[in-house]
Amino acid sequence: MSRSIPGSVRLTATVLGLVALNLVLLAAYRLLFVAWFARRAAWGEAPSVLLHGLRLDAALLGLELLVIGGLTLLTRHARGGALVTGLWAITTINAIVAAVNLLFVRERNQHLWEMLFAYLAEPRDIWVALRPFLLGHPLLVALVVLASGGLVALATRHVRRLGPHRYDLWRPWYVPPLALGLLALLALTMAQPITVKQVGGRPKTEVAWIASRHQMALDDYVLNQAVVNPLWDLIREYLPVAMVGGRPPYRLEPEEALPLAQRLLGIPEGDRPYPLLRTLRGTAGLGIRNVVVIQVESLGATLLEHDEPQGPVMPFLRSLAAEGLYFPRVYQSFPSTDGAVFATLTSLHWTHALGGRGVRLSQSIMGTYFASLPRLLSAPDAQHHAFSGFRHRTAEIVSFQRNLGFRAAGFDALEKALGPAASGPLGIHDGPLLLEAARVVIATPGPFSVYVMTGTSHSPWQVPAEAPAPLGNTPLGTYRYADDSIRAFVERLRAERPDFDQTLLVITGDHTGPTFGGQPLERLRLPLILAGPPIARARARWPAPPDRPASEVDVLPTIASLLEGDRAYAGMGRSLFEAPVTAGIISGDTKETFYFKDGFALRYRLHQGQAELLAVDGDAMPPADLSRKYPEVTSRLTREFLALYETTDRLMRENRLFPIDPGAARPPREP
Repeated sequence: MSRSIPGSVRLTATVLGLVALNLVLLAAYRLLFVAWFARRAAWGEAPSVLLHGLRLDAALLGLELLVIGGLTLLTRHARGGALVTGLWAITTINAIVAAVNLLFVRERNQHLWEMLFAYLAEPRDIWVALRPFLLGHPLLVALVVLASGGLVALATRHVRRLGPHRYDLWRPWYVPPLALGLLALLALTMAQPITVKQVGGRPKTEVAWIASRHQMALDDYVLNQAVVNPLWDLIREYLPVAMVGGRPPYRLEPEEALPLAQRLLGIPEGDRPYPLLRTLRGTAGLGIRNVVVIQVESLGATLLEHDEPQGPVMPFLRSLAAEGLYFPRVYQSFPSTDGAVFATLTSLHWTHALGGRGVRLSQSIMGTYFASLPRLLSAPDAQHHAFSGFRHRTAEIVSFQRNLGFRAAGFDALEKALGPAASGPLGIHDGPLLLEAARVVIATPGPFSVYVMTGTSHSPWQVPAEAPAPLGNTPLGTYRYADDSIRAFVERLRAERPDFDQTLLVITGDHTGPTFGGQPLERLRLPLILAGPPIARARARWPAPPDRPASEVDVLPTIASLLEGDRAYAGMGRSLFEAPVTAGIISGDTKETFYFKDGFALRYRLHQGQAELLAVDGDAMPPADLSRKYPEVTSRLTREFLALYETTDRLMRENRLFPIDPGAARPPREP
């Protein structure tokens, strides 16, 4: 005599089956993403894509099941029909969003929400953007609609065949605690332990909501985009910013902003697929094969130039500046490491709009394809490495660098390799960090680029106990320690890399730290040093290096212009060896942004749309507002600033900066 399966078991099996169906659909989405957009060689990384994507899928399903489970518990009774209807609803939503996002990436080279929220304040533009796709691909649109209808029909039939189920979740007494425990487990799927600073007894990790950028663990931009769960990104990234209204409004129409920005940058006008793409001319005869970029935490120009009674604070960097080329008037792009690293590595201005009022590498940035050092130093056998020892937001920084084309190592990987003794409150000490970078580079065959972001020269200003401290365990002592660490790094490369004489050394800061005068612009000026054997050999080419103000967005094109041959480049920067253009310099802050040009500084508050005009004399910037005295200058500089700033922001949101396929677009011919 056969025994019938209890109804509760059948209902549980149905629920688990629908959860598994969601996981299968999302895995299929990622495999299609890899098949459509990735290189053939990338298929070996498909298991990693699925594994990291599964973590995001678990978070999304955890949230969806938490909502369904919470509502069911509140209503006391678990009704089979209602429960399965809810599960089919989330299955349909997940499938539709994944399919539409896949088609959207194929058509516009960006995730769905990036475009939607870029134009949220202008719904008409959403239709303008979608209309060509809807009209140009009617069969695909019809297929998505039919598939959605099929899912609805299947769900309806399934629910009707399920039969009646009704279970009391409040009785007996042990059922509510078990249900609450299950809901707590579902909530945990959305959490991720994050490494943070250790200052003042603060713990080394904290729990945060998981984000796609935490799972971008592959050294390939396209594969990292395949990891993304689009619906989780909507909930985790885009809705919170839209709800708090953190993004300032655009004040210029794109038809006005883009051509003005192109004129200011010396780029032929036109709304092309990649409007900032241009040809960057190289320099013959320098023989540069490798590039080293070291960005020193909180290093300002006045600190590099400062002497203590014992001598220079940073004697080795001073010697590199004397042997090579030194540019003392590079204005910081943003007063935080995230914004400064972004500007240096992408040659673009940090815009508040990307992350709302926050200052961090948000998912909007992770989804954009930028020009970068690995994409400009594109020898077939070249390898590109990035090292950042900060504990704080290490996952975001590493994911960002990987999306730029670097093989990136952050705090977690470095601490695992070097041991806990190599780290302090902020992260990995500069000495071990740079020696690990040297070890990897020495073991790298062929040409290379390496980017290192140091971290010790930052509050709480602690020199490692085992390191010499001729300037004491003081803020200045941490800069001497950074200087000694850079010296050891360079000397090791010189001794162990046979091609060191073909290596360009680039040293700069991210933002300023301690200053020694009272002038406001001292807090904005960074040093830029170009050194190494190729520069020393050709030093006579530049008897007087260009002495003009620059910005961190100029670092990348300056490096590229010293390489052999011409290359495509897209950004807001200009090589310091190119003829100057009419664009001014943007230096942002958390609440206001400066635009420097023609002896003036426009101070602009983005959210309020308010402008002040200040005079600039060297490092002095008196606080008197001159906007009423010079209204034409104020109006002109405001339009120029907004054109540059808003064009940067729009093109990042639309992912129209640099072609993923090098043959997809050609720079326009120069007039």
